[in-house]
Amino acid sequence: ALALWGERFQSVPYFVEGYGTMGVTPGLVHIIDPKWVMQFNEFEGAFLYMHEIGHVMRDTAGRRGDRDHKLFNQAADIAINDDLIAAGWTPPDGEDAPLTSASFGFPKGLTAEEYYDLLLQRQQKASKDKQKKGAQEGPGAPGDPDGPPHLCSGHCGGIAGNPGELETKLDQEVGRSQIDKKA
Repeated sequence: ALALWGERFQSVPYFVEGYGTMGVTPGLVHIIDPKWVMQFNEFEGAFLYMHEIGHVMRDTAGRRGDRDHKLFNQAADIAINDDLIAAGWTPPDGEDAPLTSASFGFPKGLTAEEYYDLLLQRQQKASKDKQKKGAQEGPGAPGDPDGPPHLCSGHCGGIAGNPGELETKLDQEVGRSQIDKKA
């Protein structure tokens, strides 16, 4: 899968031990924690690679607009993961199971923009409910974009419009230019 990814999309593989996941920057630097990725079998690993390719192919960062970057990343993940599963790809399970429409009780087959609207409605309702009850729930709930990061769960980084410091640095040092990406 890595050879396909690099050949087709001209990405730059970059291994970072301790990164705890993988992701793709806007400059197509594919950051991979080698120890993290080795915990998955070849089918799950292929799913994870295809998930990242999905963000590139669907131009997640470009479609986000002024929407909340974390919530839109999560919405895009739902759409990508549903499509991969429907196509027969094998997702990881357990703690690393990807977000799907079913995990939220949403209908299948919607766009990232439609899932975003549903997630935003859910978030606004939860906020109103918390105000009424006076309760406060911290990060870490399933599907919480502020919870612990793992791939396919709203933490896909720059290619999904949610870049971190390392990604910005790597794009400047080894990332592809806009001209390279368009070619």
